[in-house]
Amino acid sequence: MKKTYNIVAQRDGAWWAIEVTNGLPANRVVFTQARRINDIDAMARDAIALLLEVAPDSFDVVIEHRLPAGLQEHIDLFARAEELDTVVRSESADARSRAAAGLVAAGLTLRETGNLLGVSFQRVKQLVDRAPDHTPIDPLRRVNERLARH
Repeated sequence: MKKTYNIVAQRDGAWWAIEVTNGLPANRVVFTQARRINDIDAMARDAIALLLEVAPDSFDVVIEHRLPAGLQEHIDLFARAEELDTVVRSESADARSRAAAGLVAAGLTLRETGNLLGVSFQRVKQLVDRAPDHTPIDPLRRVNERLARH
């Protein structure tokens, strides 16, 4: 199992200041810098490898990017939006399956159901097969419940 070093990369002007925050021998520190964010991993590995006289691929690194609070908020809000998108898509797919199953259970043909839902009759069959049941459930309520758990 490879040893893991934690790296903190912080923007400093036009450069990324890089510090190894754990795992080094006592009284050893590693600081380096990278011009681009994509270079942080390689620069940190090279600095650690030089200090410890090991191969750069003989260990793992975990990078924490530290940004000023205002900039970090952009990333945090984006992550929250991605989470919301994932939950909404999941609930939408479930609602689509339940709708297809409900319409077919009520006697509509696959083609009629497909026409009403805007999908092919083949897709209706797939939706019906994966539906947990055909009970209508408000997807917005389920989205809110799932988000409240986070």
